Amino acid sequence: MSVSGDTSRVSQPVSSPPDTSGAPNGFATLIQELAKLVNGRREQTPSPLSSEQVNTSFSGPETLPSMEARHRVLVEQIPAVVFMAVVDGTISEVYVSPHIEQMLGFSREEWLDNPIQWYRQIHPDDRNRWSLEAAQLFLTGEPLKSVYRVIARDGRVVWFHCEAKLVRRADGRPWFIHGVGFDVTELKETERALQENLAEVERLQQLELEHQIAKTEQSESRLAAIVESSEDPIIGKTLDGTITSWNAAATRLFEYQPEEIVGRSVLLLVPPDLHNEETRILEELRAGKRIAQQESQRLTKGGRRVDVSLTISPIKNAAGQVIGGSTIARDITERKRSEEALRESEERFRTMAETAADGIFRIDEQSTILFANRAAEKIFGFSVEEMVGSPITVLIPDYLPRPQTPGIHRHLPTGSRPLDWERAEMRGRRKDGSEVALELSLGESSKDNKRLFTGFVRDVTERKQMEAKLRLTEKLAATGRLAATISHEINNPLAAITNFIYLARQDRSLSQQARQHLEGAARELKRVVHIARHTLGFYRDTTSPVKVNVAQLLADIVELYRSKIAYKNLRVAMRAQEGCEVLGLEGEIRQVFSNILANAIEASPDEGTLVLHVCPARQWNRQGRLGVRVSIADRGVGISLPSRSKIFEPFYSTKQNVGTGLGLWISKSLVEKHRGSIRFRSSVAPGRSGTVFSVFLPCDLESSSLSTAA
Repeated sequence: MSVSGDTSRVSQPVSSPPDTSGAPNGFATLIQELAKLVNGRREQTPSPLSSEQVNTSFSGPETLPSMEARHRVLVEQIPAVVFMAVVDGTISEVYVSPHIEQMLGFSREEWLDNPIQWYRQIHPDDRNRWSLEAAQLFLTGEPLKSVYRVIARDGRVVWFHCEAKLVRRADGRPWFIHGVGFDVTELKETERALQENLAEVERLQQLELEHQIAKTEQSESRLAAIVESSEDPIIGKTLDGTITSWNAAATRLFEYQPEEIVGRSVLLLVPPDLHNEETRILEELRAGKRIAQQESQRLTKGGRRVDVSLTISPIKNAAGQVIGGSTIARDITERKRSEEALRESEERFRTMAETAADGIFRIDEQSTILFANRAAEKIFGFSVEEMVGSPITVLIPDYLPRPQTPGIHRHLPTGSRPLDWERAEMRGRRKDGSEVALELSLGESSKDNKRLFTGFVRDVTERKQMEAKLRLTEKLAATGRLAATISHEINNPLAAITNFIYLARQDRSLSQQARQHLEGAARELKRVVHIARHTLGFYRDTTSPVKVNVAQLLADIVELYRSKIAYKNLRVAMRAQEGCEVLGLEGEIRQVFSNILANAIEASPDEGTLVLHVCPARQWNRQGRLGVRVSIADRGVGISLPSRSKIFEPFYSTKQNVGTGLGLWISKSLVEKHRGSIRFRSSVAPGRSGTVFSVFLPCDLESSSLSTAA
């Protein structure tokens, strides 16, 4: 590296020590001694040396190193003072980096012009130590690492961390010193602040210790008062079981006065069969272990056993050694009696619950099932293990509202009851997804400060079915009376109309179209007469079964409803295969399809489509009997989910004030009379709504079977 500054200083021989009259005596003496040491070994003047030759030992030409220009920028950018001093009879600085001005306020020229400027700026309290460290550098050759204070131009004290190294000539004589110095003032200030903080912490700790000592003395006094006034017996003992302290509560429970028991063995309070337990307690106490809430029994002075909950803590001295123990003995005799009574009560409840015919379950405040009996298992199909731990909502159908959980949460703070807890009817869900009719009663109790709810459920499915049958019977009885009246009143007019149609058909002057209309009227009139006589089963048809062409029959029915179809501008798409004939009563089969088609027409939107399909098929059940299947589909709004289970019930209608609710019920009865079956599919989804009724009639029906069914 090349050296900036006046390099002529480097080549000047030193024949005698420089003038150091302005320097302190110690420093002047050191300089003179070092100069003598250097001049005594000096043989030639140093010449310039390349940067590669700057090392701790030189074998090339003995010249001072020059700072190369390409390295100068790097050195001068370092945030530290880089310096080089020649040892040539004295110590003269020949280079110092520009950072000297930022650190101490001196320019480089000022610093290099005065060879003893550095010594003058060293803090007076640190000069002697620095002189010794510098001498050590020359005497031993060990690198210098030192921290000392330097006075800046403006009087500031700067802490300077210096690291320097002595470079010797090939013959071992000192040649020059190069080094670097860092401003560590902030670090030293931080150290000083830390030391002050540590001193303050020590002072505060001492004050806290004194405070704790005073507080401990007060605490001991208060503790003694607390122990004496405690409601629970507190007993102190040594590690061999000798009682050392005894409070008033201990006297009340065990009946010994302090003077009677202090100094005696704790085994005096322990039943003989529990001595081994006390031995184990003392062993754990010696090991420094704490025993918490151990339930046991102890003896009173009169020999009576009392149930106690023991909490035993080790007592330690100032050195942390266990020297004894403190026992808190809480009397739990009454609690034990209550627990025993509760266990007996629960056992009685469990016994009664397991033998009860009704389902019984218990839930907590979160509606979680805590208990269920075997009867509940039979009702719902879940095992007891599956129900316990599950929410009560697993027993409720998904489509029903869930009043139980929010209802209980509303009842807890307010006491309100969304259901009649004494007797409420609701639907339940079995494990297989089927539903069951239930009668529910609820009761409330508490245990361990927690509120519990006990439910009693009874399967009333059979009762509900009987009630439904009774209502149906009453309806049918009323219908029978009405049907008998209607049949009696309209038979005579029907007979007259039949005769008039017969006479009209005898007129040979009628057109072919008129004759066709009269034949159609005669057929429908015949069906009306049959219905009037056969209404609700109060008349037994005496006609014989005949072969019925189902496709032709369905086409006739469509023709009969042609005016209604045209009124709604409906399109009828009918597909029929050959050979679709069945044995049956034509009037009844006509009535079945007439009812279904009439419903489809009424359900269809204007300009809709009706799809009719007649084909040979097999029955849906496992028998797979051959027969004919008729499908009638519409694009109406569909049948709602709640209505689907009721549409074949008598008097149930979705047409409000229009329908009687008898059409599908009668149709189902007539289909089953013919040993057939009727099904339907329906959707209420927007854009895909509609209903399809499918009727199956067997081909191999015997006349005797049909007569028996009639």
